[in-house]
Amino acid sequence: MKTWREAYGETWLGDGDKVAAIDSWVRRTLCRHRELDALHAMQSVAPWSVETLARSVGAFGDAGQWLWCVTAVAILQELIFCAQDGGIDPAGVATDGDLQPDVEVLRAIRNVVLHPASQLAKGNKPPPMLRLISLLEADDDASVTELALRLPDDWSYLAERPIATYALRKVGSAGELFLQKMRLLEKRSPGLSR
Repeated sequence: MKTWREAYGETWLGDGDKVAAIDSWVRRTLCRHRELDALHAMQSVAPWSVETLARSVGAFGDAGQWLWCVTAVAILQELIFCAQDGGIDPAGVATDGDLQPDVEVLRAIRNVVLHPASQLAKGNKPPPMLRLISLLEADDDASVTELALRLPDDWSYLAERPIATYALRKVGSAGELFLQKMRLLEKRSPGLSR
């Protein structure tokens, strides 16, 4: 089995240029929503940054703090995939057919981790944990379906490495697709224009 640092290093989170490209796009997007145009505003536009969260995912994993690692991934995915519309739901390219499945799983992880008291169905939506379990059951990776088998009886399993590894893999593939679709590595201007 790979070490956490090896798995992390294989994703865009371990690539400084890719992290900087997504971070810059998120900051510019948030500045536009707030109608800020000063370059110094890009440093303080939000309490979280992609760069900070990417480092946190690595550091929490290195320390074996799996639930905090998953939480950092959950916040990171929302910052990236919801920024385009300035809301809490995925928007823009995050809803594209090939990116949407990974974003959907990341949102399900987010809902379980960041809303732990949400245990009841809301309207026609199942409780977040049941939604996550159904998404894990549908995955074609045997280690993921094993997660789905353990979670119904042991919800604390979300605080273990397998779910952190799964979340890392999903944010890794979604981030790579996002970089390509948004052509972010071609847009390295520090200004607010696209």
